[in-house]
Amino acid sequence: MLTAGAEAVRATAGALLGWPGDLFSADGETFGATLTIDDDARVPDSVTLLRPGATHRALVQVGPDRRDTSVRKLCVKIPDAYGPGRDQDFLMASSADGAPLHHAALPTDSVAALYSSLWLYLAGWQPVLFGVLPSTTGRDLRFGVGDELSFAISPPVGQFRRIAALTLTEPHDSRVRFLGRNSGGKIWPLPPVAFYLSLRAGRQFAAPSESSKNAQSPSSDLTSIRQPSCRPSSRRTRRGRLRHSRCPWCRRRRPWDSARGM
Repeated sequence: MLTAGAEAVRATAGALLGWPGDLFSADGETFGATLTIDDDARVPDSVTLLRPGATHRALVQVGPDRRDTSVRKLCVKIPDAYGPGRDQDFLMASSADGAPLHHAALPTDSVAALYSSLWLYLAGWQPVLFGVLPSTTGRDLRFGVGDELSFAISPPVGQFRRIAALTLTEPHDSRVRFLGRNSGGKIWPLPPVAFYLSLRAGRQFAAPSESSKNAQSPSSDLTSIRQPSCRPSSRRTRRGRLRHSRCPWCRRRRPWDSARGM
């Protein structure tokens, strides 16, 4: 019990600081799914992804797949939600309903009663948390094809309410990478949510081939990973990282971006 409590404190503190560590990197099972927004869903009008009656193809990853009491993850991806390669990701952890508990990552059985994004998004101009509520919970349960989960939102102070059905339709064997900053369509992840990532899946997904390794220059990872359109300036930062003065994206880079397979 002490171990589970320490894990919860560590995961919650890491999530608050924007570096959740292994919280979203544990091994898990991935499913193909559909997200169907309820016809009577009360959602911000300007968020097209959540338009009542809309249906989206989705991917859902849950884990870790073990029977002990520990912090659990549930990640949702809407592939190509805003065009080719522009996904919408939601990274959530086992939690409890109502403020301030929905900001905490809590240890639970194999299927948690609630998975929360822990911190805030702006949906339109409305601050919300996103969450998922399974229909049944327990130590000996497992997620499986045919399960229908409730996709929900919550105000900063309040409780989650359902806005959509998230139905698991088939197993999914390919590697999937989830990033908190994958968002759009007037859904803005605020810090620290914007820094969440499934680190292990990201490393595997973004592993370069042998040919690409040979083609890389001998410079360090932090200076060699850049967008093709960037033009490096002649000046360097105190940490020796090459900045690209004409690219706003490069100015926003963090020291840990090299681990994300950018």
